[in-house]
Amino acid sequence: MPTPVANRAEFAEECAALGKWQEAWEQYDEIVRRPNGGEPVFHLAKAEAELELGRPADALAGLGALKVREPDYDSAREHMLHARSLAALGRTAEALDAFEAISHRHDSYEARARRASLLAQTGRPDEGRRIAEEILDRLRRAPAHVRKLQADWKHLAEDVLRRT
Repeated sequence: MPTPVANRAEFAEECAALGKWQEAWEQYDEIVRRPNGGEPVFHLAKAEAELELGRPADALAGLGALKVREPDYDSAREHMLHARSLAALGRTAEALDAFEAISHRHDSYEARARRASLLAQTGRPDEGRRIAEEILDRLRRAPAHVRKLQADWKHLAEDVLRRT
């Protein structure tokens, strides 16, 4: 029989998948306050909901608290949420560094595309364009299933090229 935390988590995941971020946040906020809600994945999901709700400072604070509580915990999702929060807060140099580190460490199309977009938005369009072209070149040579999985980042790279 599923636990109350598992039920809430399942509901929260559904809300997030539908873009109902306030409802997802409410569920994750309740989960992390429960005795069985200390799993890092719940804290990451709450931070993602905060970021999607336009509260990057709260997301960053939650990620910082998770790092204090779980200093050995390390995930690509955590790094991406951290970088996205920095970007949303206008901490551009830190965000660019974070996206670059993620792109190298996790070979992330998302991090590369977000970095290209941020570069283009902050007065470095040539660098953004170069990264966007690299993404599109890599995806042209990638298998179909990779192209399908990375479609959002392909579109972001194409958007960078259109804007620059």
